[in-house]
Amino acid sequence: MGSRNDPIPPIRALESGGLRLRKRARVLNTSAPTVAVLGGAFDPPHQGHVLLPAVVLAHRNVTKVLVVPSYAHPFGKAMSAYDHRMSMCQYAFAAYGSLVEVSGIEETLGQSDGPVYTIDMLEALEKTGVVPRLVIGTDILPETDRWHRFDEIQQRFSPIIVGRDGFLSPPDLDCLPALPDVRSRNLRAALMNQNTELSGLPAVVLDYIRTHDLYRREEAS
Repeated sequence: MGSRNDPIPPIRALESGGLRLRKRARVLNTSAPTVAVLGGAFDPPHQGHVLLPAVVLAHRNVTKVLVVPSYAHPFGKAMSAYDHRMSMCQYAFAAYGSLVEVSGIEETLGQSDGPVYTIDMLEALEKTGVVPRLVIGTDILPETDRWHRFDEIQQRFSPIIVGRDGFLSPPDLDCLPALPDVRSRNLRAALMNQNTELSGLPAVVLDYIRTHDLYRREEAS
């Protein structure tokens, strides 16, 4: 288990079960800063994750991107220790400086009883005085019928849709360009099998993984 005392860079520490995304969302509060919210397991964070803030910042009117590692997965998905995933994200996104913040808000929300849903996290961010916009990929759209109150997320938090290779972008949606098809589960398998082809991992993340001996085969059992 990682320690919060591990050295980290000096920065603070996504759900159309069909494609029912509505083109219109609520009128955003223009007096508050708009932030893009990129959530996920980040187990581990890869080059696709790292490129995404640059695309969002270039193509959408947001002041910064919040990277929010999942504390506990609503669907019961097993994940590596939260502290390790937070630290890997802090290393992976450090080059963005103040444009990207790695947020521990899900850990804070996770101290209460019951699951933490995406809408809970977005509502908590809204209370801090920002306008959060959820970032989701076209690979996630078919799963959103399983999300808690996704229709409300669409109406209140104006999702930013990002294309993914191998997944069609609905023609009536303004999707951001597709990013390289890098998947965390493939990288985990490669690490467990001690493969040397790990180009999808940022060097700083790979160094962290090796230093902390993560993703060993016995961890998957």
